Amino acid sequence: MLAHPDAVEEAALGEDGFLRYPQPGQMWIDCSTVNPSFSRNMAVEAKAQGVGFLGAPVTGSKGQAELAKLTFWVSGETGDLETYRPLLECMGNRIVHCGGPGTGASLKMVMNQLLGTTMAAFAEGLVFGESLGLSREVLFEALLGGPAAAPFLA
Repeated sequence: MLAHPDAVEEAALGEDGFLRYPQPGQMWIDCSTVNPSFSRNMAVEAKAQGVGFLGAPVTGSKGQAELAKLTFWVSGETGDLETYRPLLECMGNRIVHCGGPGTGASLKMVMNQLLGTTMAAFAEGLVFGESLGLSREVLFEALLGGPAAAPFLA
């Protein structure tokens, strides 16, 4: 899980990149959050070197990884996913196969958009409630345990 596409590209294709020295049967599982076209390009680069590729961005953080509670949005061959599923299960309890190359990154983008929209709507609700004279404490108590709040807001 690298921070951005440039870091992934350098690790894979740079001067000392691991795709420059492919090993028989090697599999690359990229858990970085990258855009779909970048993930598709990396799958092509891996295949050109005889390396398998699964794009597997996650929803969750370090703490969830330590508890094996990440969600993986996986793109690639079904057989490859099933072979390497036990590795992913070391960090995650939900593994969703999205389809071919780039689809995991696509679903991660959809999730991020929905998370951002939900956070913005929650913030707007807080501001609205405060403008009506409700205290932030009352709003948090009522909203975070209520039916309109997604669990991640807590």
